[in-house]
Amino acid sequence: MMVPISGTVDQVETAFHVSMRVYRHPKEDRTFYSPDREPALALSVPVFHVAGLDNYSMPHPPLSQAGAGQATPATGAGPGGEYLGSDMRAAYYGGTALTGAGQAVCTVEFGATTQAMWRSIST
Repeated sequence: MMVPISGTVDQVETAFHVSMRVYRHPKEDRTFYSPDREPALALSVPVFHVAGLDNYSMPHPPLSQAGAGQATPATGAGPGGEYLGSDMRAAYYGGTALTGAGQAVCTVEFGATTQAMWRSIST
């Protein structure tokens, strides 16, 4: 289960027993914020991971949009090179009789998605 939270820096520092700091990025011309140590929670239930307390790695699309008159490389089996479920199966489970029964999929969105992306994911 994912539990989204929000709060002030003071609230985050108190809840997770950290101090938020600003650091100079070692490879990019920018600063980033991050806690000074791993977050800790005083809970009776296990917590697998706490995410989103830093902006060291900024999400970005792996491909750039082609300009007018430029062709985009077809990479998937779907229309316009979109990836289909069968592409993932071929890449990771080629030649097996997996049916997907009992499996679950989780998607996490860090930015705007398009209908084409959701068609690709749901196929």
